[in-house]
Amino acid sequence: MLGFFRDGFYKDLALLLVITILLGAAFSQGIAWAIDAYFGDTLDQMLGEYGEYDLILHIREEAKEAALRELQRIGEQSFPGYKLNETLTIAGQANVFFGLPPDCRTREVLESITSYFGAVPGLNGYTLIVQPSVLIRGVHPGVREELRALIEALPGVRFTVKDGNNLVVLADGEGRLGQVKTAVEQILEQYQILELRFPMGFEVDTQEVGSRALEILRARNQGAGSRYANVTSAQYGEDLDAFLKTLVEMRDFLGSYASKVRITPSEGVQLAVGERLVLEGPVEAGQDLIVEVTGLFGSLAEGMIVQGSPVQSTDRVLYQGFRLQGEGERGAFVGEVEIENERYRLAYAVDESLRLLAELEELAVQASAAVDNAEGVLTTFQEALLQLEVLQVQMRQLNEGIAKGDAKPSGEQFLVTLLLNGLLQTLAQGIVHSGEESLDSLENLDIEEMRRSLDGISKQIANVQQIDVAAIMEQIGFVRDTLPDLSDAEIGQSIRLINTYLGGQVIPGERVQLLIQGEPVNEKELEKVFQAELENPYLHTYSTSAGMVSPDARGEIFRILKEVRSIVAGLLAIIFTMIALVLDHATIFSTLKHLRAGRRAAARGWRRLVDPLLLLGGGVGCTLLSSIYHLARGGIPLVNPAVVAVLGFALGVLLVLLAERFSPVDGMELMAAQALGLSNVQIMREVVIPPSRPGLMNMLNRLKQQF
Repeated sequence: MLGFFRDGFYKDLALLLVITILLGAAFSQGIAWAIDAYFGDTLDQMLGEYGEYDLILHIREEAKEAALRELQRIGEQSFPGYKLNETLTIAGQANVFFGLPPDCRTREVLESITSYFGAVPGLNGYTLIVQPSVLIRGVHPGVREELRALIEALPGVRFTVKDGNNLVVLADGEGRLGQVKTAVEQILEQYQILELRFPMGFEVDTQEVGSRALEILRARNQGAGSRYANVTSAQYGEDLDAFLKTLVEMRDFLGSYASKVRITPSEGVQLAVGERLVLEGPVEAGQDLIVEVTGLFGSLAEGMIVQGSPVQSTDRVLYQGFRLQGEGERGAFVGEVEIENERYRLAYAVDESLRLLAELEELAVQASAAVDNAEGVLTTFQEALLQLEVLQVQMRQLNEGIAKGDAKPSGEQFLVTLLLNGLLQTLAQGIVHSGEESLDSLENLDIEEMRRSLDGISKQIANVQQIDVAAIMEQIGFVRDTLPDLSDAEIGQSIRLINTYLGGQVIPGERVQLLIQGEPVNEKELEKVFQAELENPYLHTYSTSAGMVSPDARGEIFRILKEVRSIVAGLLAIIFTMIALVLDHATIFSTLKHLRAGRRAAARGWRRLVDPLLLLGGGVGCTLLSSIYHLARGGIPLVNPAVVAVLGFALGVLLVLLAERFSPVDGMELMAAQALGLSNVQIMREVVIPPSRPGLMNMLNRLKQQF
């Protein structure tokens, strides 16, 4: 087989391999570069050149025009030499790029963006994109200044900028960005935030618990050289406390608004919290009435309705309770269950209050009229008493005159005396009949005190009349109409959900945050220790980083584009190699297979196990693919040089096996050329290659073809 190449064809094959490799690398790298350039230019149009802009201002679309005018004014006034560019508008929000002049890219300016642009119409926020920089997200406030000092001391760092909870590290140049990023990650690896979380409802003194936890850590890690500190942040503490109090108040309100369920178990019956009972008795149409045991108090138990509704009654209603088994079936009898519906009582009391206020308003009017009448009667009675006193004096004078005998009474005087005596007796009898004993009793009545009492009653009635009873009735009616329209089942489900929140299953409760600098700790091992030492089995521990290096968005896009370019170059290298093998080398191997078939000798040694043509084909495929892939800078994920070499070898072997199908040769022409005494190189140049598939080998052969 090797003798086929000794007369000069090896030069043609070597030239073919070299040119194929160069053209394949140029083809693959060129196409990949064109794709990268296209997307890179598109990205530059969208985001600007690298380092051209320093921040993105997010503005509502309807205020875009006014915002652009204001940004131009700010730029001309405060940042001469600024750059402004409007980019994409997404979901009703316009994004405007703003570039600062080089002398304004300072820490003071970048940390005061809000003071410069806060008055821009429609501003929804901003994003710093100053380059070259490293972004550290979620920096803990308790360690922010310490990290800032350590990072600014690194070589290649200009300064750091605080951006909310993030730190932006500006490098001296793009070339030092990788070095700075690595150094920052090494610093962050030295810090760990250990968080102790307690369920909601636990009132925890974070300082005291933090101090005890620090003592536990120091006792367990003596001599480790680590530093521990309590960096509990109250960033969300006030909001969380307010939410907790609201949930507790809402739960208490719903608990008082729900029906009261009291369970009296029968003798020998044991109940457990969380157990459900189905009740038999007067219920509203619909589902069965099911209660859940919420508390045990000696021989009594309390429950909460979780399904169905009892009858609407202001009185206590008795039910028969049975254990609830699977699929709603009734189990054994448990005892009597008493339900007292406070919600219906409240509605009844509100209705009665409205009736009382209506009657009170009418009563006040009638009482005012009665007081006025009483005052008139008292005035008349006082005048009658005065007249009676005058008459009594005249009678006394008349009687004295008669008794002394100073004057002789005439018949008229005697008649008058009899009449007056009779009149006085009649009056006295009338007074006695009305409850008074004598005329002296009438004289002892305190008319003025009675009048003052009437005046006081009149003022009180006037005060009642001044009360806006109609407004009170309106507001009570509003309260009645705005009371929650919830059934007992809905109230029970709401209380269970609130208890779930308060139990810490959804929202974390009080938390203590500890800073650990040095050797990291295992939070799962410490969890059991803290639960035992702090006497709280519900405590949980979590470990977080003091900050996380986040890749730059633009840099990540360019990195992805670079990876795409490498992947495209690698794929094109494989495709080009396959095409070159089929168009050019299939002809060569098809010819070799015909020539070997014509003078096959007994195989010896390793040739009996492996066909030399397969090895030669695998070597050609491996050489082509590995060289083109490397020169084109291909980079397919999970594909290393060894994999590329194996793939090339496999393609070459496959080509040898299928060579006659890809590029068949005429055996009679080969025999005729050999009979004429042509050399192998002449056979290839004059007989085999010219009628073969159009490829690179065919084009190169035209320069050497003689006939």
